[in-house]
Amino acid sequence: MNSEPVELMLVEDNASDEELTLHVLQKNNLANRIHVVRDGAEALEFLFGNSGNVPKLILMDLKLPLLIRACYELGVNSYILKPVDFIQFTECVRQLGLYWLLFNEPAGCYSQQRA
Repeated sequence: MNSEPVELMLVEDNASDEELTLHVLQKNNLANRIHVVRDGAEALEFLFGNSGNVPKLILMDLKLPLLIRACYELGVNSYILKPVDFIQFTECVRQLGLYWLLFNEPAGCYSQQRA
């Protein structure tokens, strides 16, 4: 398994959607360290079998097959719906990258800073 840090994981079972998403990520300089998997089971295998290398952001379809729905219990703090319109999708990815990859901090960071 690759030991390089992964900043973003894309879970996508449609090759065309994968290509489109990667294109938009690259166009917005957000594809430095990305790992692509095909379904929820593959995503969980990567997350739990990757020596603690947890991505900062996971992009996925909530309707993927083989997906566990207890996401909030596993630490997810929000989700964003993927726009169908290409222009809206591009803008969403740009804004998402700015916030999640640059400003978002794990929930434990705030309590550690205040202690």
